[in-house]
Amino acid sequence: MEAMMKLIDDFVAGEDGFSTVGVAIALLVTLSLIFSAAQVYEIDSASANVQDVADATALASENMVGEFYIVASVCDAVVLSLSLSSVACLGVGVACTCIPPTAAMGEKLISFSSDLAKARDMFGAKANEGLNKLQSVLPYLSMAKAAQIAASNSANDHTSYASIVVLSPLKGSDLNALSFSAADDAADAVDDNLEDLEDAAEKADDAALAAKEWKEKAYEADSGSRNDYCMYQRAKTLAGLSGSKNPYFSSVETWSFTAAFKRAKAYYKKRLSAESPEDSSVMEKARSSLRKRVFKFAVKQMKKGYVNESENSFSAYFPLLPKNTSEMRDTELYTQSVYPIYVKDGKRVMHAWTGCPGIEGASAGKGSISQMDSGDYATCERCEFKPSSMGKVLAASTNIENGFEYYYRIVAEAAEEYEDAIAQLQPAKEEASNIASFLFGKIKDALAEAAKARIAVAPPGRMGSLVITTDVSRHSASDVFPSSFVSNSGSLGPRVALSSACLLREDSAEGETVISTFLDGFAHGGAGLTGAADRAFDLWSGILTGYSQGQLALVRTVKEALDSIPFASESGLGDWAAGKLTGLIDDAGLEPPELRAAKAVLVNSGDVLAYADGSFAARLISLKKMAASSKDGSLFSGALSQAEQAALSSVSWLGEEIELGSISIFDGAIELPVVLTLPPCVQGFTNGAISSFFSSVASLVSNITGERRWE
Repeated sequence: MEAMMKLIDDFVAGEDGFSTVGVAIALLVTLSLIFSAAQVYEIDSASANVQDVADATALASENMVGEFYIVASVCDAVVLSLSLSSVACLGVGVACTCIPPTAAMGEKLISFSSDLAKARDMFGAKANEGLNKLQSVLPYLSMAKAAQIAASNSANDHTSYASIVVLSPLKGSDLNALSFSAADDAADAVDDNLEDLEDAAEKADDAALAAKEWKEKAYEADSGSRNDYCMYQRAKTLAGLSGSKNPYFSSVETWSFTAAFKRAKAYYKKRLSAESPEDSSVMEKARSSLRKRVFKFAVKQMKKGYVNESENSFSAYFPLLPKNTSEMRDTELYTQSVYPIYVKDGKRVMHAWTGCPGIEGASAGKGSISQMDSGDYATCERCEFKPSSMGKVLAASTNIENGFEYYYRIVAEAAEEYEDAIAQLQPAKEEASNIASFLFGKIKDALAEAAKARIAVAPPGRMGSLVITTDVSRHSASDVFPSSFVSNSGSLGPRVALSSACLLREDSAEGETVISTFLDGFAHGGAGLTGAADRAFDLWSGILTGYSQGQLALVRTVKEALDSIPFASESGLGDWAAGKLTGLIDDAGLEPPELRAAKAVLVNSGDVLAYADGSFAARLISLKKMAASSKDGSLFSGALSQAEQAALSSVSWLGEEIELGSISIFDGAIELPVVLTLPPCVQGFTNGAISSFFSSVASLVSNITGERRWE
């Protein structure tokens, strides 16, 4: 009791406060507590750093999976663009074959379609093989990235990080081989029918060209000029026709054979009603009488005529008037008994009309020109009527350029030729359109197939990645926070942290940019291509660079190709085929791809483990649930062994780069190897490094017991 009181007296100096010794001891205790807390803080901070490294490693390793998706998108873009451009070339080639002027280009485009299809098959097979290999080594690549992150964070004497990565799931799904049977069927159908299509199109075009020439000739004869001789001008001048009875057409596109026929009918009606002698001479009165009979005959004949014309058919009958005495003998003008006969001095005389002043003697009825031509008739001295009189009247307007009949006959003859040409055009046009429609149907099936034949990947790590990071360095407490106020007998032992990450799509142009720059150096004539090859390349490059736009890029590119080709043709097959192909493209239904960049984000490891496969995941879940309290080291070591084998498998062939395929088209004018160069962190990573990392983690098994962290 006395000793206790003595000790209190040493600390307390009466009622005035503490003694000097007491103050000194209190200060020492306080400083010891402060520096102990600081040392604990530094130790805890050093221990927590391993979690930061684990998080960084998880994000970096999962981003390797995200990069794989970009590589797969590039491969899909190349295969899809080659497939679509091959089918598009085939379609444009068929459209070109529908008209002779572009048939040669069509044959070349069809040939280039075959080249693109071969490039598609070769690249697709190689890309599948390359992507399968690449995803098989994703565990290895992720481990190499983990090694890089661990090394970059082991920057001082107090840390020595090692990380292992386990992708969830451990294995990817093998890519299925792409099938293009519909495209192959379409190509075979084109090869089998191309010659027949070309022949039918040529016949149709020849017939259409002939029809056009005959129609233009008829138009010139009917409405070729307002002032020069033609049916319009002659009807206006000779008959005084105007307005709707005698319309003028400024172009052949607005004119029709029907217009010419109606003009002729109106002309003869007007001439018949208005016919009268031009002077009072007997000869003029005789000619006027004969002209009237001709006009009356013409009006009657016009009633027999017709014109039936539509977009796809034509038939017409333009009655022709005789142009001379010989032709007149084949008409009723020759046999009509309308001319008065009188007998004078025992001789029969036939007169041109009943009012002839030369009529004398007894009437013997009426006769015809044929009777005069075959009988013994005297010629009237006043009207001088004889068989050739009617022929001269007819010849005057038919054989001389200032006559209406001269141009009417041209139109009538052109109508016959036009009808023959149309009769040849329609069967040939129908045959060509039937063949083309059949081929376009095949091409439609090929487009639908191409839109669905896509590279779809399901790589390792698609559900996330798991990272175990260790700091295997051992340091005394004084190394972490040296202080003379704290005992230095303890040491900072190995530390371990678990982290996980998964991919999340975000708006980014990274994938689109990679694809859009794929053909840099070849666009805008960089490939030195001309003619059909240049158009085929434009189809491919347009579809490839517009990959992200899907259907819009396909429609735009094909329409640009069609617009660059002169499809206008006499048969109309060119414009029809271009429109037909455009309709097929519009209905292709190509969906835009997912090109948003896949970026890694940190997530709870339990969420990733839920989708993981294999015993490692099962054991790690069990270990996580046991909260690191188990002393059974075999539980963890067995799991690590499986993860190590996954990282080491299938890497014996791995070099500095992986060739995903190559493209060679247009007789070697385009040579594009698609090669993935591995990052330096992968090239410098070895199997031994992986084993070393796993050994480092495995060495911690005995320390994960749930007991104190200090030795």
